[in-house]
Amino acid sequence: MANETEVTLQFIVEDGSCVSNANSYITLEGANQYMTNKGREDWLALSDELKMISLIKGTEYVDNLYRWKGQRVYEEQNLSWPRCNRFRGDWLRDLDGFPVKDIPRRLKDAVCEAAFYAYQANAELFTTYNETGNIKKQRVEGAVEVEFFSAKDSTAEYISKYASLDALLRGLYFSKDHNDVNAIAGWSY
Repeated sequence: MANETEVTLQFIVEDGSCVSNANSYITLEGANQYMTNKGREDWLALSDELKMISLIKGTEYVDNLYRWKGQRVYEEQNLSWPRCNRFRGDWLRDLDGFPVKDIPRRLKDAVCEAAFYAYQANAELFTTYNETGNIKKQRVEGAVEVEFFSAKDSTAEYISKYASLDALLRGLYFSKDHNDVNAIAGWSY
């Protein structure tokens, strides 16, 4: 019989120091406190393993969804944060002008929100789009699956179903209509 190696869940938290193979921006304890403060008792009843899986999904979603300001601090870092204004030689600044060092509190909160959405939907957080960028199918467990179609001459504005993430992270990312030249230069405003 072949010697089988047991594979276990790796939950590794980035603290801003370039933690090798990090896959979450927030600790399990930090997420539990956030959920307690929000009164989300159903989260608190989950197993630690399911919570960690949801936090990994939430981190992946938030990390890949946004076009972050600045550049990664370390070439070898696994996640997008921490970040800096490499061309200006200083830290990113938030909307109030304060330096954003390490992992911002609002980023950790956004990961908690995304993790809660992942747990509630019991599904992946990413939505499937067709070639034109319109939502093709969206399915939520226990709900109806809906297909969306639009006429060629109609216009529809996409509003994120996770608008709370946008609000939490405002000032840390470039909006979709932001000029890419500024993004390359690492400007933060």
